[in-house]
Amino acid sequence: MIQYGDTRNGSPGGSGQATPLALNLIGIEIVGVPFVVCEIRVSRALGPRGATLPADGIGIYLTDTLWSPHAEPPKALGQQESPYDE
Repeated sequence: MIQYGDTRNGSPGGSGQATPLALNLIGIEIVGVPFVVCEIRVSRALGPRGATLPADGIGIYLTDTLWSPHAEPPKALGQQESPYDE
């Protein structure tokens, strides 16, 4: 939608749509590297089109919506039990 916006008035296509999109975009990723790549790509796609990006970041979240709300959260790296700790 932004790439092929209305260019009849001479302005870049979608320049008026980039900020509302940046403010209303919501995405979920469950793996760290694709999450970072997505943040970078979305920022680079919207920035040149005149978007004002949210101060707290774009609405892309690193989470797994399939985790049970009753399960114990995974331990951080370095806090996991080692099989050699016996």
